[in-house]
Amino acid sequence: MLLTRWMLRGFADAASKKTPPAIKNGPSFQDFLSTSSVEDAVSKYEGKMKLESGDRRLRLPPWLKKEKVLPSENENVARLKKQLKSLKLSTVCEEARCPNLGECWGGSEDSLATATIMLMGDTCTRGCRFCSVKTSRAPPPLDPNEPQNTAKAVASWGVDYIVLTSVDRDDLPDGGALHLRKTVEMMKKAKPELLIECLLPDFAGNKHSIEVMASSGLDVYAHNMETVERLTPWVRDPRAKYGQSLSGLKYAKERNPKLVTKTSLMLGLGESDDEVRQCLNDLRSHDVDVVTFGQYMQPSKRHLLVKEWITPQKFDEWAEFAKKLGFLYVASGYTMGLTNKTIVIDGKDHLLGRLASTVAKNLLQGEKVVVLRCEEIAISGNFHRSKLKYLSFLRKRLNINPSRGPFHYRAPSKIFWRTVRGMLPHKTIHGTAALKNLRTYEGVPSQYNNNKKFNVPSANRVLCLEPRRKFCRVGRLSHEVGWQYQDVVATLEAKRKVKGAAYHEQKKKLNKLQEQAKINAASKIAQYQKIIESYGFN
Repeated sequence: MLLTRWMLRGFADAASKKTPPAIKNGPSFQDFLSTSSVEDAVSKYEGKMKLESGDRRLRLPPWLKKEKVLPSENENVARLKKQLKSLKLSTVCEEARCPNLGECWGGSEDSLATATIMLMGDTCTRGCRFCSVKTSRAPPPLDPNEPQNTAKAVASWGVDYIVLTSVDRDDLPDGGALHLRKTVEMMKKAKPELLIECLLPDFAGNKHSIEVMASSGLDVYAHNMETVERLTPWVRDPRAKYGQSLSGLKYAKERNPKLVTKTSLMLGLGESDDEVRQCLNDLRSHDVDVVTFGQYMQPSKRHLLVKEWITPQKFDEWAEFAKKLGFLYVASGYTMGLTNKTIVIDGKDHLLGRLASTVAKNLLQGEKVVVLRCEEIAISGNFHRSKLKYLSFLRKRLNINPSRGPFHYRAPSKIFWRTVRGMLPHKTIHGTAALKNLRTYEGVPSQYNNNKKFNVPSANRVLCLEPRRKFCRVGRLSHEVGWQYQDVVATLEAKRKVKGAAYHEQKKKLNKLQEQAKINAASKIAQYQKIIESYGFN
């Protein structure tokens, strides 16, 4: 009787449920992830651009989707991170959770690797509602070795331009001005041709501290206004006043006219166009030379909500307006990519779980990810313990009908694929679409030989595990549980490395010949080169 009632109730529920109407010609999942150009992204976007009453938050628009959201490319990021940690230096890139960390730290063939060093520790005495830096009324004392360590680190990077910033230290009588000045002087002493930009606090309006920094030898004196006058008490700490910031920038210029003064504004906090225009006019009347505009991005749920997404076209309008006012330089817009390039990760010496979680996050954001050399991925812990756990997993099956699963994979690439799948909602439409963008391989297939390989420091075994911590390779585990192609992959990898070494050797010879040809032709084309340079071409 109970069974009959249960069946009838089930049929009734099924009959009462209506099939949701199909949306014809609606936007696909990919339409909201990436696009070929900024203009297409803006024109196709049908979501809300402004926060309305009752809304929790605005959905991220497609033109803000990053081409790469991994924290690094190549090993340069890991090297910088390790060096900064050993010297006990903080960076605003990490403390403020900057989404462009990998692009700056990783560098490329066309740009130098750089980082914005945060001096005087990682704890601020102020609590601005847009910033994720730690706050405290009594931060730890200053590190007396910080100026020397900073100069040492920057000299080893070989960069030509460096940005220094600092937390606010209202607990110090001079706001830390003498400490910052000492850092600048030591860096200039180590490398006189180095250009230094200092993003400084307002020093609570202390003119002596401002003068100390203006005469320290820095090249760019920067202090961020952050927002317009009306929103300043709401966005910034109450001790940071609009007029106080303007006066500080003007006084620095008066004490050292050779300085380039710079400030930045965040847009999307609820400001009006008239307020932005008034702010720009105030900056010009106080002799500020450089202004930059950026979209405010909420760093965490505890911080201010984004009130409006500013379109790239609007950023261009503000850039034109600022140039007409007479600013020496204006930077306005996004640094985020909109292309569909595939992220290729070299899995060697990455921890299985940490790498899988990073890849899963990128897949859910619409990225296409390829993971190579899955047999070199590491699993923390003793090998025999990992083997026993996997053998126990292989014994799991459906007793009624074992052919229905679960299906157990032995190949390293499939083991990693399954690990990522377990971190995705793969039974939903969103998760299924994300999982289709993942490709995993043993070794390095020929089509990916020339691709730039990414490294993920947050999953790197060398950085994450203690030196004596035991680990095993996924390839060895796979071989022990039935994978039969370990020798084949090893042979193909050895051949690939030999070919790669020969290719790079040939490339070095060609580069040397090219450089020698330039030297030989320099005297013959010197007169033509002067004419070209006179027209402003390099």
